[in-house]
Amino acid sequence: PSMIVARPQVRGGTRTVFSVTPLCFTTYMSSLLIPDTDTLRAMTPAELEALARELDGLRREVESALATLVARVEEAGLHQRDGHRGVRAWGMAACNWSLPEAARFVKAGHLLTRYPTAHGMGVAQLHALAAVAANPRVAPHLDEAETLLVGQAALLDFQDYSLLLRNWEAAADPDGAHADHERAHREREATLAHVGATSYLNAHAGAVAGAQMREI
Repeated sequence: PSMIVARPQVRGGTRTVFSVTPLCFTTYMSSLLIPDTDTLRAMTPAELEALARELDGLRREVESALATLVARVEEAGLHQRDGHRGVRAWGMAACNWSLPEAARFVKAGHLLTRYPTAHGMGVAQLHALAAVAANPRVAPHLDEAETLLVGQAALLDFQDYSLLLRNWEAAADPDGAHADHERAHREREATLAHVGATSYLNAHAGAVAGAQMREI
């Protein structure tokens, strides 16, 4: 297999065209060869972590690059040339993505268009933030939150960052958060079963009721 690299060239003074050069995929990926287990055993913990971070950095760059490509294909309407009604379907056809995966790339592409500083974020953080930014009810507050939402992704572990996103979304969209709590309360349910000398309780309810039950 081969990969295609487009290099800009200027011809005729002002017009930029692209020359497409096929590269041997094996040669290109040779820089990503992972050391064998004996070599890994000889590495210090710091060296091993540095290798993992280097590979993760490449993964982040590629993820952001793919999302940016999807956004630009959508912006230019290039997916329509192959008869695709949406860029999500184009991504599924071009890269054999699943429907959820294609949808995540579309959202991530929209995020990177709005937040250029998010390029190269952790993959999980990128998609988590993209999902929040896709909520149309928080759109009026997104521009002022870029520094916070992008900056904290590099400082917090993923669990704490997810909590930050949930809290920020709830503050930016109080009606949506209230509706979620109301729905959880409305759909509360509990069943109690007795098996021999043991009783089993299965229940789900809103967060307030859950906190009260935890205290009990």
